[in-house]
Amino acid sequence: MDKDVLSKDARLRLIYAVLAYERPCSTLDQAMLQIASVINEIEDEYTSIPYNPTGLMDGRIYPPEYAGLVGVKGNPKIKCYRHTRHNTFFGVNGSFKMQMRLPGNKLGEVVFEKRGADGKGVDEQ
Repeated sequence: MDKDVLSKDARLRLIYAVLAYERPCSTLDQAMLQIASVINEIEDEYTSIPYNPTGLMDGRIYPPEYAGLVGVKGNPKIKCYRHTRHNTFFGVNGSFKMQMRLPGNKLGEVVFEKRGADGKGVDEQ
């Protein structure tokens, strides 16, 4: 049986819905694992594009990787992963948010946010 292939926008909406349903995380490591697990499961199920982390512009959605995490100036409790069109910010408490990037490297709309298990968001670190 062929896979049901969804558009990238539909897959993103599904990723956000599943992440919202998942338990809040207590650590940055748990948040990274949760995001990777959800994204990879949805991409494997709803796209015909095989997993290839070196093919980052192939149309598949890829989760953030530890190698790309950088500190956020002025707050050592927040890390940032820069994607092609957005940033994912992580709090050490397991919170995370995904925020669009505008021209000139300015931050735009927050498209998804999840508080950590302690009830605090990324910006409350």
